[in-house]
Amino acid sequence: MSNKTIVVVGASRGIGKALVEIFASNSENRVIALSRDLEKMKELFYGNSNVFAYPFDLLHNVQNEAKTIFEGIGNIDILINNAGKLVNKPFPEITHSDLSECYQVNVIGVMETVQAALPQMVHGGHIVNISSMGGFQGSVKFAGLSAYSTSKAALCSFTEMFA
Repeated sequence: MSNKTIVVVGASRGIGKALVEIFASNSENRVIALSRDLEKMKELFYGNSNVFAYPFDLLHNVQNEAKTIFEGIGNIDILINNAGKLVNKPFPEITHSDLSECYQVNVIGVMETVQAALPQMVHGGHIVNISSMGGFQGSVKFAGLSAYSTSKAALCSFTEMFA
């Protein structure tokens, strides 16, 4: 895969970081790395002339931030939604704030990012939403992760519906 514009949301560590590195290894690709931690991304991807890092927070003002970034980069060939929020607490201790933040980052923010990206995907493209087995196997195997697991199940449902 070459000569593509690839957006990776949640690019500062883990799977997102690895994806940026893989896509950037082909100098013909233009990789847009998005994360809350701009300084970390600058450090990680320093010297990669085809990686462009932008601050992006799925908790706040997602559509406006995404729209501004996406309009500035032009056509998007691939959008990878990888960022996630994990809340690890027994269910009776989960607060409204815990639930709201988990769902905002893991589901609502992803949906808003997709909405903002669609006008830049006029030539077609691919959207990859990264979820978790926790969305399928629930709290039996993932005790304490009811907010996380249910939000990842919702992301799977959105992905299936949108496809």
